[in-house]
Amino acid sequence: MASFAESIGALFILFGILFMPMSILIAITMFVAWTGHIVSGNGNPGHSFKNMLVMLAFVLTGPGKYSVDAWLAARKSDGGS
Repeated sequence: MASFAESIGALFILFGILFMPMSILIAITMFVAWTGHIVSGNGNPGHSFKNMLVMLAFVLTGPGKYSVDAWLAARKSDGGS
């Protein structure tokens, strides 16, 4: 799951496809990485914590008007034209 979230999920976020679910998936992945670093004592948990906060900020702000999700929503509200 982590490799999918960090590679394919990042591309989806870049283009604004399934923005919210992918942001949540990556935030959960970063939470697991953060707690893993804390419990094991190996590595620096700060980087994964920062990335988790960024993904949570993405969830709160949304994809924006230039995303594929926004384009599909506008197309759906126009009647599919």
